[in-house]
Amino acid sequence: EGFVMSLVTKIIDNVQIRISNVHIRYEDDHSRHKPGTNKAVPFAVGVTVSKLNAQTTDAQWRPAFVTDKKETHKLAELEGLSVYWDHGSSSKLLTHADSTMPRDQIIKRFHEFVNQDLILRKNEREALLAHTGSILNRKGVHSYILWPVD
Repeated sequence: EGFVMSLVTKIIDNVQIRISNVHIRYEDDHSRHKPGTNKAVPFAVGVTVSKLNAQTTDAQWRPAFVTDKKETHKLAELEGLSVYWDHGSSSKLLTHADSTMPRDQIIKRFHEFVNQDLILRKNEREALLAHTGSILNRKGVHSYILWPVD
């Protein structure tokens, strides 16, 4: 194994990944039509990740820099992973009229939109299920395909 290959391997073995506060949302008001009609049915689909950390550790799961190739341990931490599909409602974030809005106001609106839908904790989900018979379509909460994972 040459020096370059050894260096590349060492870098790959010690890569750390830190991702936080990601919300990817696709909204479509035109392409899906109600069967038998010409009326559009808007929908949105999205993925959120509150936090994803991945790092190299030693055999005792403490963060470490790997120098030997015997074995590599990786520790990953994931919070707030969710996938949702909202159907039958128009855009909740921006409208075409908002396209002239200043950038800082658009960013503020986006943060408000993301933060209004805080993760329901297990006991809150159970209480909602007991009270309404459903945890889906609660006002302000997406129709989750994958509930937020902690």
